[in-house]
Amino acid sequence: MLVVVAGWAAFRQVGAALTLPWSDDWTDAVLKLTFWVAPCAIALRLFGAGSYREVAAELGLAGRAWVGVAFGLVALVPLLAVMAFAGTPRPVRFDVLVGVVIVGPVAEEVLFRGWLFRQLSRQAGWPALAAVLVSAIAFGLAHIHNLSSYAFHSRELTTMLSAAAVGVLLAWMVWRWNSLWPAIGLHAVMNLSWQLFGGPALAANSAADAGTNLTNAARLATVAIAVAVTWIGTRRRAVKEAKWVSV
Repeated sequence: MLVVVAGWAAFRQVGAALTLPWSDDWTDAVLKLTFWVAPCAIALRLFGAGSYREVAAELGLAGRAWVGVAFGLVALVPLLAVMAFAGTPRPVRFDVLVGVVIVGPVAEEVLFRGWLFRQLSRQAGWPALAAVLVSAIAFGLAHIHNLSSYAFHSRELTTMLSAAAVGVLLAWMVWRWNSLWPAIGLHAVMNLSWQLFGGPALAANSAADAGTNLTNAARLATVAIAVAVTWIGTRRRAVKEAKWVSV
């Protein structure tokens, strides 16, 4: 938990202090890899993992990266339908595509699911449900941009709760698949959705006025697909590493 808090604080503080001649999305990508991914890998290597291959396995990154790509492509189908019926979405810059849609999901999944959730459930022996809730709350808090008492309002609370709910889903997927890759694939698609169509308040400015309902329906369909594919794809595999609730 200290790694998570320290990494989040360093990312925010250093990011706010830096003034670099490129976009904030490139900066955020570098900082997330530096303060989120690297510390988790180094900590695991120093405290038990015999090699960085074992580190990757402990974080849920061992092999089968193609599963995450395939998962993301399947989950992308509802968004493609929105593009077909609601018009052209907002353009996405290359730096945003790399920083927000690719690097961001990888780094966040490593920190909040690969490190926090899996270490709580695998090493600390927590029931998976408890580890899911803690990692989801941490994920939600990390999405609050202003914690000051005078500026914290309902919009920030909504953002936190929405992110926490997504965190529950992603952690459940990691638990079921015993891998980070499907969660990374879904996370990337969801981030792409925000960039293409905006959040709920911005949806009317995206494809067309009719895009609001279609976009929200597509996001619900994406979640439904993720849950269905995960449930069907993992129902025959016995989960040996963690119990969902304590006995």
